[in-house]
Amino acid sequence: MSSKEDLAKEYAARIKKAYAKDEATLGGPRHANTKREIKSVQSDIDGLTYSSSKRQIDDEDKIYIYKKIIDELGKKDVVIIGEIITEQVQKASSIDDTSELV
Repeated sequence: MSSKEDLAKEYAARIKKAYAKDEATLGGPRHANTKREIKSVQSDIDGLTYSSSKRQIDDEDKIYIYKKIIDELGKKDVVIIGEIITEQVQKASSIDDTSELV
């Protein structure tokens, strides 16, 4: 298994790539690629296991990875991507189905 730092770098790079693709694409759903990639990263992190014990990683390690992703994204990207996540949360809170949460 990769180190937590390596995973965070990989996840941040995926999010940045999706955001860049959204910025280069005119029309279509707003930030669709970024939203999809954030959900994919979240799913990947939720599915991580320790290589030695095959147990799912604990919440403390998940939080560590998320913090490292934020560090990797940098202040400007965190603000922009944070706005996208906030928009999704507000959208999801206005409907009964919370499966739309990022």
